Amino acid sequence: MRIPIIAQSVLVVIQLAAGTTLTALGSISGFVYFPLTLLLALGLGLYLRVYRVHAAMRGLQLVFAPGGVTYMSHSGAFTAPWSAVKRVRLRRGRWISVRVPHWGGPIGSFGLAGELIMPLQDTGLSWHDIRGAVTYISNGTVTPH
Repeated sequence: MRIPIIAQSVLVVIQLAAGTTLTALGSISGFVYFPLTLLLALGLGLYLRVYRVHAAMRGLQLVFAPGGVTYMSHSGAFTAPWSAVKRVRLRRGRWISVRVPHWGGPIGSFGLAGELIMPLQDTGLSWHDIRGAVTYISNGTVTPH
């Protein structure tokens, strides 16, 4: 998640540098600073929003239970029934993605379409085991792919 934030920050700095250079050369008048300042403010606002979401997601745990999927973090526990789960994706040993539209909590407030992506490092389980467990726990409602 940090790479898009860094890329956006670099893009804003490049735009400010280009605007300053063009103004210094006399190609563009000083009005260029208003849109660039606005872009900088929007970028900073997005960065702060992402930072708040990341802070709220500290201590993240994902729980699969017969009643549904729950993610727990410092901001609370948010549950969705299996019927609301639209997709579970497994990347062989790398990460798991669970998509639930209108999932509550920090995920829902950030507008990520209710998708939680977690790394699967150091779990001690193969992705086949996780896939089978999700299918079994969801009673066949969800089959990860």
